[in-house]
Amino acid sequence: MTQFLILTGPKPNLSEHDGIFSVPLLDDVVANYVGSSIQETDKPISWILRDGKGEPGHELCNNASMELQSNCKLIDTELGKLLFSYIKIAKSITFFYGTDSDDLSNFTDEEEFLNHVEECLSGKGESPWDIYAAFHRPS
Repeated sequence: MTQFLILTGPKPNLSEHDGIFSVPLLDDVVANYVGSSIQETDKPISWILRDGKGEPGHELCNNASMELQSNCKLIDTELGKLLFSYIKIAKSITFFYGTDSDDLSNFTDEEEFLNHVEECLSGKGESPWDIYAAFHRPS
């Protein structure tokens, strides 16, 4: 399984998210695998999220998925709180959580992106529990 959650824009403030930290994308091995999903000029302002085990967002996604299956809303999960707060300042968010796929769904609308993430994690998406999505703020 390949997984990463990359936030492009200002360094994320993760003080309210225990056990979650960000690493500059260029300092992480994931930089070798993102291909064209992140523009070269955006890589220096991109951050990959890591959980307390050092994994790239697996625990965040797993916990959110379990909570969503219990009729919780994305915004009430740790992942949702993080996404809802960061999307307001993000240049882009690249979410790749699943088996190998280079086919990311692209969104320019915040609400559509967040709805897509919620649908995927709740197991109702085209590929249940897999997320291949990128949000790009319109210029």
